Amino acid sequence: ENVGLIHLGGKTIENAEDYVLSRFSKVYSTLIEKPATSYFNFSIGKVKTISVTVSGHVMRPGSYLIHPSGNVINLLISSGGIDDTGTMRNLKLVRNETTIDSIDLYPLLTGLGQINKFNFLDGDIILVPSRKGTIAITGAVQKPAYYEPTNGETAHELVSFAGGLTQRAGTHYSKVNPTKKNIIISVDLMNNFQVQNGDSLHFPMKNSIEVHVSIYGAVSSPGNYPWYRGITLSDILSISGAYDSQSQD
Repeated sequence: ENVGLIHLGGKTIENAEDYVLSRFSKVYSTLIEKPATSYFNFSIGKVKTISVTVSGHVMRPGSYLIHPSGNVINLLISSGGIDDTGTMRNLKLVRNETTIDSIDLYPLLTGLGQINKFNFLDGDIILVPSRKGTIAITGAVQKPAYYEPTNGETAHELVSFAGGLTQRAGTHYSKVNPTKKNIIISVDLMNNFQVQNGDSLHFPMKNSIEVHVSIYGAVSSPGNYPWYRGITLSDILSISGAYDSQSQD
């Protein structure tokens, strides 16, 4: 009495408690006196289930009864998961025949982030459209597989979903587009190259062939020494002990 009708739909328990307390304290000021002479307790006795429909490219489309605080992952598991033709990058939350949010599952599935959080209402629909593209990523990446790109996504962004490059990855990669044209691109330029449906990205391993320089004769330690870019004859003579031999002579 004197407080009026209080709508709590779509609020979390914490938000609902704060809201109810603020409404009651306007009528019963003793709730917020210092010290308080009246006390307020908020709890939920029984939560009703709501019906949410999962439709589109899932194994078992249909309506499912869930807890209002349920999430889209639980719904997809209940419906058998997304099939091979469905998108994981652009799921739709439809409410009253209007799309109110889109969901990209890749950040969550690859451990790079979370998905949008929202509260379901009775009658909501999770729509799983068909996937719009597929790209093969192979070679020296952590998780070689087929991946689904979005509009404007770069090679670097897509490779991050594949776990990134391994330590044995080379400095260049090949991009084969749907016309079968092979393009060799520096790894440093991945941010500037947008991918498209049908592309194939291959990251070759570093050249594992070892090159040596051999030195024999009047040196303390003759034999083969590994070559690396920038090494000089003076370096080879020094590490093989040639200068020490000359000083002894």
